[in-house]
Amino acid sequence: MSPYTRLSQGIARVSVVAACAFLLTPALFASQTDVENTSETPVVELEAGISTLAREELEETGLSSLQIAIARDGVVVFSDAYGKADVELNVEATPETRYRIASISKWLTATAALQLADSNVLDLDAPIQTYCPEYPEKRWPVSARHLLGHTSGIRHYRNYKEEYDAAESDEERQAIEFLYLKDRHSFVKRYTDVVEPLAVFSDEPLLFEPGTQYLYTSFGYRVLGCVLKGAAGQPYKTILREQIFSGIGMDDTVEDDARSIIPNRASGYDLQADGTLRRTTARDVSENLPAGGHLSTAEDLVLFAQAYGRGDLVSATKQAEMLKDPVDKNGKRLNEGYGLGVMTYAFGEDQLIGHDGTQAGSTTIVFHAATTNISIAIMTNTRGWGWPRMQEFARKAYEVAKRGTGPLLATKE
Repeated sequence: MSPYTRLSQGIARVSVVAACAFLLTPALFASQTDVENTSETPVVELEAGISTLAREELEETGLSSLQIAIARDGVVVFSDAYGKADVELNVEATPETRYRIASISKWLTATAALQLADSNVLDLDAPIQTYCPEYPEKRWPVSARHLLGHTSGIRHYRNYKEEYDAAESDEERQAIEFLYLKDRHSFVKRYTDVVEPLAVFSDEPLLFEPGTQYLYTSFGYRVLGCVLKGAAGQPYKTILREQIFSGIGMDDTVEDDARSIIPNRASGYDLQADGTLRRTTARDVSENLPAGGHLSTAEDLVLFAQAYGRGDLVSATKQAEMLKDPVDKNGKRLNEGYGLGVMTYAFGEDQLIGHDGTQAGSTTIVFHAATTNISIAIMTNTRGWGWPRMQEFARKAYEVAKRGTGPLLATKE
């Protein structure tokens, strides 16, 4: 049973401004520029503040919708949606609308991997063929740690146009065309496990010796899904359902099955340069499940972020491992801001952890701040909401959440 009881939207929303001294510490009301002078810091009403931000963003950018949830101290204190879940059918977005979470799936997969490591079921430094023999051995050994930190040498999505234009012979161009068609076919094929999709790239050589460079790769996380399956002796879907979703009440998080009827699924759009919307390209993400193949809600994602922040999912030791930037054998940092499946951000003096993502018909971000114990998830069914703009919106939402107070939408049992 979930440790949370969600109250319906029909319940009268109660303003708690008068009781804010009991619900929020003074630090949450303080601005970054004047932490001590809380008596002059305006208290922004959370619902009004976030709603204003969201509606202005929709109007200025042309995004089809926004769904936002905020949790603090284990409680979802805000959840709402704006705009259209389906523009053509004029369906309003709601807090129950399910969006593609894109690469946020990587944080879920990484958390499950570290749980298995915590239980001594998975050795992060063993060759991955110990658990996933379907991925053939390469010139150098690859470990789960390499996969988690994007230092495996396994490729990401290829720029086939660039490769084709640079080809010097008909043979090269034909080979590139074959690989392109192989990749594109995987985008529309329906896969039912995490092993079969590896055939798209498993025969390719590594781009570099694992542990010597950093290259963000969804393909590496596809292999990681196979590793988890072999280590746990269970399907990847079952691992996440039993180890993460069920225990913390992520009841609306499901695999993005393109052919199933999934209630409250948002339609996807692409934002054009001129600010207009077009339907997004057809994409079955089943081949990419461990790297970006789930549907969820902002509420579910902040429940996950809060549970992760409390240490309910991964031990303190393993969580510390997850937050370290990858280094080579000489201790040289290979990347900054991405550990083992989790990103690190900074809004002012506040350090945040989380993940973001984008794919056909989706742009998403979820993050957690340990200093304030605030978690925020922001989702849209639109691809093309640029990272700088999304990050700025997330920063503004976080500032409102730090200063504000609002309706209590969930309580601990």
